[in-house]
Amino acid sequence: MAQLKGVFQSLVLMNFSTVDFVKYANKALSNCLERNTFVTLSIFIIDTKNKNITSTRAGHCPTLYYNAEEKCIYQTNKKGLGLGILRNNQFDNHVIEITQNYEPNDVLFLYTDGIIEARNKEKEEYGTKQLEESLKQNGHLNSTLIIQNVINDLYAFCGDQKLEDDYTCLAVKFIK
Repeated sequence: MAQLKGVFQSLVLMNFSTVDFVKYANKALSNCLERNTFVTLSIFIIDTKNKNITSTRAGHCPTLYYNAEEKCIYQTNKKGLGLGILRNNQFDNHVIEITQNYEPNDVLFLYTDGIIEARNKEKEEYGTKQLEESLKQNGHLNSTLIIQNVINDLYAFCGDQKLEDDYTCLAVKFIK
């Protein structure tokens, strides 16, 4: 984690595009990660002046985007390979940068696989579809309530089953 933090802090100072950040991070981490270790991430630059989001995904769960006007959910940037999986120039072929506009009341929702892989007593996974439905039902709320309600829905789905993995989510609600 110390190496990861150091690499990321150094690269942020270079003011790279999101895609270049990911490519350089992969090169740096490929030299210090153990052979069977990889790291996933999603990186975003939110431009409030032009009301757009530029992002690159490196193996992390696809980000969900709630479009408030259409009241629907999109998965953004489905392509991306974890850092350290390919430790050569072929990695660059698996990384793309996307830019999308946002409108007031839209929501950018990030989450870890501990949420979608959580299971109930029948061993069914919570899954992406259930997460999308929960976000759709709560997208009109503020960020804090969106997260609370998604986590409450997750716990209700799992019942008395213990969550096996850590879980984290982040909701960014655009107000202007």
